[in-house]
Amino acid sequence: MQKAYSYYQSGFVGPITCHVAAKAVFARASVTPSQSIRDPPHSVWVAFSLGTTSILTSWCSCTAGYSESCNHVMAVLYKMEYASVMGYNKPSCTSLPSEWNQLTRREVRPKKITDISFAQHCRRTEAGTEVEFYPQIIKQEYDPRRENERIPNEQNVSVK
Repeated sequence: MQKAYSYYQSGFVGPITCHVAAKAVFARASVTPSQSIRDPPHSVWVAFSLGTTSILTSWCSCTAGYSESCNHVMAVLYKMEYASVMGYNKPSCTSLPSEWNQLTRREVRPKKITDISFAQHCRRTEAGTEVEFYPQIIKQEYDPRRENERIPNEQNVSVK
């Protein structure tokens, strides 16, 4: 058991793919051998009863895998258990119709440029008090135009 957990912790278990059949769910993965990392990975599959977590059978391409139980199979089961606990087996928001943009939408109302804050103007100190970076007066006097364009003259004022 410790060796199987070591396989899982070391990242030797590849991505797990699942296929649903009539009465079973097949999980398939490849596991890198621990003693000879450059050798091709072992092919592992596990069959579960549909609707339950009962293991029907398992197989691995290693020598011990022909007896239906080896450390590579256990490593795949450890990875599946971790994915289930962490919620990684749920569909992503982009896989569901009309779900991926629900939480990011917000209503944006137009404002004058002087009323828009482009930076965090306050920060919290270690004592928990807020220190203001830019006083409110500076924000109200902000003009994004270049210095020579701020003074109205005949060149930068259009007359209709």
